[in-house]
Amino acid sequence: MSPYTLTCFITGIVAGVTGLFVFLKERKQQLNQIWCFLNFAIAIWMLGLGGTLVVNDQNIALFSQRILYIGTILIPVLFFQFCVVLIGKQREKNFITLFKINTLLVIVFVFSLFVGDLFIKYVKPRTPFGYWPIEVGWLYYPFLLWFFLNVIYAFILLRKNIKKEKDIIKRKQTDIIFYGALIGFIAGSANFLLDFNIVFPPLHNLFVISYLFFTALAITRYHLFGIKVILTENLVGIMGILLLIFSFLLPGNYRIFGLGVFLLFCLFAYFLLKATYEESKRREEAEKISIRERALRKRAEKLARLKSEFLAMSSHQLRTPPTSIKGYLSLILEGRYGEIPNQIKEVLKKVSQANERLIRIANQFLRASNLELGGLKPELKEVALEKEILEPLIEEFKPKIEAKNLYFKLEKPEEPTKVFVDLDQVKEIFSNLLDNALKYTPKGGIEISVKKEEKSVLVAVKDTGEGLSQEEKLIIFESFGKGKAGYLHWMEGAGLGLYIARKLVELNKGKIWAESEGKGRGSTFFVALPLV
Repeated sequence: MSPYTLTCFITGIVAGVTGLFVFLKERKQQLNQIWCFLNFAIAIWMLGLGGTLVVNDQNIALFSQRILYIGTILIPVLFFQFCVVLIGKQREKNFITLFKINTLLVIVFVFSLFVGDLFIKYVKPRTPFGYWPIEVGWLYYPFLLWFFLNVIYAFILLRKNIKKEKDIIKRKQTDIIFYGALIGFIAGSANFLLDFNIVFPPLHNLFVISYLFFTALAITRYHLFGIKVILTENLVGIMGILLLIFSFLLPGNYRIFGLGVFLLFCLFAYFLLKATYEESKRREEAEKISIRERALRKRAEKLARLKSEFLAMSSHQLRTPPTSIKGYLSLILEGRYGEIPNQIKEVLKKVSQANERLIRIANQFLRASNLELGGLKPELKEVALEKEILEPLIEEFKPKIEAKNLYFKLEKPEEPTKVFVDLDQVKEIFSNLLDNALKYTPKGGIEISVKKEEKSVLVAVKDTGEGLSQEEKLIIFESFGKGKAGYLHWMEGAGLGLYIARKLVELNKGKIWAESEGKGRGSTFFVALPLV
């Protein structure tokens, strides 16, 4: 028996065994049932092809060709239906109609094999490789068109499904089947050339074996860890089959040597595939974790957006009543509704101050939510940092600093510092930092230093206040990220000042961070802004 004949029988046996294996694993699954029938069709095709290589009688060769083409006719329709079931479209009306049409055409083509010369006219003389080619009838050409239309449409369905499929295991499974089927059909379709006087050895059958085996693994959810594993297994499988075939073809004692080499190769292949499989499995698990993380991140972003929208709506509603209260309190204190006793006036002033705090908190909520929703856009322009931002703010905070008996220092370069920022937004950044320093500095003082660097200017706001722990440095720039000192000494704030400052710094293409040597040792807040 020639090596070419042996490849046909090996392929046929492998097809039958893998089909039965898949079917027995899940007998009630429609996908496994169709795959089993498809494998049996491939087995019929391969055994028929092997028969044409073995027989010496022309009539028996003709019978073998008819058996071969029964398998060939069944393969495209079963593969197409297999793909339809795989992507879950078997209940759709269009595909049910296509299946009925395909079934009818299968009956017509198989019937024509044994009636007259519509499909096969006769068997031609043998080729040097032992194959008996046929003289085709006119129905052979519509069959070829139908064959490739089914196969191409099936591949299109698979490719579309791979792009849409969200389940990672199912996507990998479909991906493996797509490339495995592509290898198998390219190799198998080469047999058609034999009937058109194009003579070559049928070694391509080996690729059909690898396609059958590894697609079966994909269906049963084994080794679904990337094309790298499948390609390695294909290569190892093909080399193993070739070694086994040539071991049997060697004469005498050389055959034992060949079998020894084959066994050593099997041992090497086992460890190679095991290592490849484990590596791919680790990557698969990492990809699963990555997908879960992306899903959780999207969900978190959605929740954050909903939270921001809720805060924007609620802060707007909360701000409206205090604004009205502020107006009425102002009119009462001005005496528009008549004279009021001084004792009541003092109480109303306290009410007015509390109302102002409520308005400020509502404004912070609204500001923070607008920043999260991307509602603020910077108007970047050239700004004199000291003259237009820092010095006006110092004058604004000077009464409060003096009221707490704190010292204040400003260190700045001799030449004015020009930055490319949004004036109002940067002023708000340093206003929040100064307000923060003032709140948490009971004694000592506040220093601001301006230092020019190569492409940016670094502004440091240093205080001698409560200081920050390592944990607090990680959270103070987050929304509602108060440090411990904030809860102990300043309950009125919402914990949004530094969060707003960070967001505004990012909008102006800068950086902000905090440093502290520990609790009770003060803090320094750094802001880096782009120079002009």
